Amino acid sequence: MIPQFPNFKKLELKDKDEIYRLTAQYPPYSDFDFVSMWSWDFKEEIRISSLNGNLVVKFTDYVTGEPFYSFLGTKEVNATTDILLKKSSEEGLVPRLKLIPEIVIHELDMTIFLAKSDPDHTDYVLSTDLLATYEGYEYASKRRAVNQFIHHTEKARFAILDLELPETITEMTRLFLLWLEQKNISVVEDHEFTAFQRCLESPFRSELIAAGLYIDQILSAFWLIGSLGNSFAISHFEKADTKSHIGIFPYLKQQAGKELREKGIRFINLEQDLGILGLRQNKKSFNPVMFLQKYAIEAVSQA
Repeated sequence: MIPQFPNFKKLELKDKDEIYRLTAQYPPYSDFDFVSMWSWDFKEEIRISSLNGNLVVKFTDYVTGEPFYSFLGTKEVNATTDILLKKSSEEGLVPRLKLIPEIVIHELDMTIFLAKSDPDHTDYVLSTDLLATYEGYEYASKRRAVNQFIHHTEKARFAILDLELPETITEMTRLFLLWLEQKNISVVEDHEFTAFQRCLESPFRSELIAAGLYIDQILSAFWLIGSLGNSFAISHFEKADTKSHIGIFPYLKQQAGKELREKGIRFINLEQDLGILGLRQNKKSFNPVMFLQKYAIEAVSQA
């Protein structure tokens, strides 16, 4: 059970159902998704608590590693914010809450607190209908990429991968390592690979949707997705042999979009871009139908 503030506990697998119960009533902000939190918490630094009925999380910054507090919930927002800012100061942290969802900001007293939008952590949300069809002039480049892929690629086969099969894990790991090699990234230094391994080693991996693309019987692309059971899904990891196969990602996303649509999933959260230009351009190129914005909060007197 998640403890009541001021008590905290480290994130554990047994917290999954309780966290989903707390977050299901709100839009699917990626930072508060259990699979995301668990996968990226390979240093076991995340701490969780409940305050005024809100989920409180002590994160470490994705880039700097500095700890900070955040929360998701709309109950007694001003009191919750004030308490967490004071706790931040008491612990010698910067008195600023981060990754605060926009739905929380709507309940915030702006005469007391200052909320600043954080575009680097805005989540991109795609429509599975549009992914499945790539209809409209906005998707002209994606249609061209798909046609180019089909024209140059023979024996391509889309499949939903069985994550309970050891050979599937081996194939996905091999492809991830190939992608790192192509990008000239060290395995030791790549935190995403560590998070990916932790995700696939977890017992909840069988609940994920793994879309894969085989070319000449070799797994050449995969997209690991979590269904949230409320017409939403969230993207976790995706990798492909892009050097060998032009247009492979647009093709995979289109085929996956068809599969997700059949499962009743209407939207998929592509998560944030962290201010990385290449990621930002790629996510925008899929024409999101909505954005889940996040904010940093300070007291007015400290701003």
